[in-house]
Amino acid sequence: MNFLARMGLLALMPLLALCLLAMWSGRVFAAPADARIAKMDYCEGSPCLMGVVPGTTLWTTARVDLSHLAGSSLSPKQIIIAIDADTEVQVFPSVNGVTVGRIYMNLDRPLDAGWIVQRYGKPCGVSIYFGGQMVTLRYPFLLANIELTGERLESDMPVTFIQYADPDFRLKKQPDLCVDTVTSRQMLNAPWRGFTTIRTYVMRS
Repeated sequence: MNFLARMGLLALMPLLALCLLAMWSGRVFAAPADARIAKMDYCEGSPCLMGVVPGTTLWTTARVDLSHLAGSSLSPKQIIIAIDADTEVQVFPSVNGVTVGRIYMNLDRPLDAGWIVQRYGKPCGVSIYFGGQMVTLRYPFLLANIELTGERLESDMPVTFIQYADPDFRLKKQPDLCVDTVTSRQMLNAPWRGFTTIRTYVMRS
């Protein structure tokens, strides 16, 4: 290879590095091609699903609005919606008797853990369940269960269940959603350390 060819190759190296970085960043942070993500949003500053805000949206309003969606099923104490063939949403009335309360999102086709953090920011806590090979990302308003498939918490690990919390419900044994105070064995509560090894969570907690 002559001198000019070598110089040209060297000049292309930074560009190649930038392209690889962009590809990696895109895999982790770009908007996913998943219609479900658009339904998980903020409505007037509060987390919402399909425009429904726990503790704010009236139960009677939700029953009317959600009944028009394809695949919806209503009972006096529950609304069930099939967002797609692999995602079922269950909406319940709040303990206050007026608004929507908790919302469950069952994901047979999982979402990536990285999208939850991208959408809702850093969790206020993380619970690691060693016996069940599960990690829960904790927010004051939401819990997301991740299937732990290795020795690291990765951004592409599968989220199989999401719960939007009822802000008017407070369990005496679980006053703070950022910490699991109910489970006593084979689990660890920790601050958010990012997507890193489970060992890092254990050693620094």
